[in-house]
Amino acid sequence: MDRNFLSYDTVHQVCERKAHLLARIRSTLIFTPIRQLPDGSFLAKLYPSPYARKIDRDGIVVRIIEYTFNDPGRPGSGEKHRLLTTLLSAREHPAKTLIEKYHERWKKKSRLTR
Repeated sequence: MDRNFLSYDTVHQVCERKAHLLARIRSTLIFTPIRQLPDGSFLAKLYPSPYARKIDRDGIVVRIIEYTFNDPGRPGSGEKHRLLTTLLSAREHPAKTLIEKYHERWKKKSRLTR
């Protein structure tokens, strides 16, 4: 999922269906780490509103992966990127693998639209 389409409602619906998602997120979204994971990612909660965050109500536990890549030929090189996923286990789903999968998706899409 691209960063302009993520919402609390979407994540809630995905979780209700026992499915998972991997989405790029905007840098302006606020996530307070609950637990650091061995691969550098962290668990946090996604809330429906700032008020819900303030009183810690209705938060959905998600995993945040922050990274940069150094490839001068690609847009976004050197910038900080963030992914949100409902795949919470760093052991089963290492951050590096999820980052690669996210970017692989865009490579496949660009090949299809040529």
